[in-house]
Amino acid sequence: MVTITMLGLHKSGKTTYMGMMFNRFMDRATVIAINGHNNVIKIVPTSLDERTKIANWRHNNETDCLIEGRFSGATGKNKDNVCSFNFYLKANEQTLSEFKFTDYPGEALEDILLKPHDNDYNNLAKTIYNSDAVIIFVDAVKLFMYKSVEAAGIALGCSHLNNAIARAAHIDGYGNETSTNDKKKLHIIFALTKCDADIFKPDTDYGLEEKLQQVFNGIFHEYETSVFRVMSIGSSAIKSDIKFKEDGSLQNDHTILRGDGYEFAPENIVSILIDALAKCNETRKEQLINDKQRTIIEQSIHEKDLQDMSGVEKFLLRKKYHEKQAQLEECVRKIGEIDKQLSACDKYKDVFAEIIKQKL
Repeated sequence: MVTITMLGLHKSGKTTYMGMMFNRFMDRATVIAINGHNNVIKIVPTSLDERTKIANWRHNNETDCLIEGRFSGATGKNKDNVCSFNFYLKANEQTLSEFKFTDYPGEALEDILLKPHDNDYNNLAKTIYNSDAVIIFVDAVKLFMYKSVEAAGIALGCSHLNNAIARAAHIDGYGNETSTNDKKKLHIIFALTKCDADIFKPDTDYGLEEKLQQVFNGIFHEYETSVFRVMSIGSSAIKSDIKFKEDGSLQNDHTILRGDGYEFAPENIVSILIDALAKCNETRKEQLINDKQRTIIEQSIHEKDLQDMSGVEKFLLRKKYHEKQAQLEECVRKIGEIDKQLSACDKYKDVFAEIIKQKL
């Protein structure tokens, strides 16, 4: 199972992404052509309870986000509404992986980040620690409109998010602090939202990824990161009405839909899931390789000791030797399975990137 924590400030586009993900891949199977062959991608809740939970979330949130031509504000007002969803990602009826998404509503997250000594902050850090990947949703319009790196960092909550992730990297799963040498290996995925706002003209490089790295330099420097643009098919689908006061502070921030043809690129949505799955598998493979090497060393020690033993001692040690052999074979089997998944991930990632490039 791949465990993901989703972090995004108020109006960052996180709810829209979640709603569109369920809309495109749970309500219907989405067909994506890969090398001339149709691949049916879909999301399936792991149980009836999970399906009900997702349905309730959609009922409460989808009127607050941009989905199939509807938009009426932003979500995240219920500060107690931190929830998790479990589902399978399937391709052609074959399960790629089970995912667990933990969603922090925008205003709830902002409130928690301002109180680093509260229990909610510690719970957030523990949730991040126990995740295979963290997705940080960043509003591309704000990133672009705030000209200075410092101002953009303040508007996007950079220091608060950085502090929360740093806290998570230096605790164990129970919230206890660990030494710097024991720092948790975290995978951070940045989702740049609203990249199709009308201020961004087609075929023009606005340096969004470069500025994102400048703003979140601490995270890019300390952790393994990747960046994905979350946008619609076609340009200028979103009109962002952002105005600033003379002192540079934000006066107005409204996002409205232009026209009725809004449609998320499905490859764009699922690419983030595939990337999280690949990163999770790479970490697990690394752990298994270490386990394999340690088992081989232990097995060789047992093999040497067996030459100097007899009777019951030799019997018990031989039993341990065979147990290590079974562990070694299991490591090799799991590494083989992970290699297959990584190969599938690479195929989907490369093709999705090309499809998105062509559509946009």
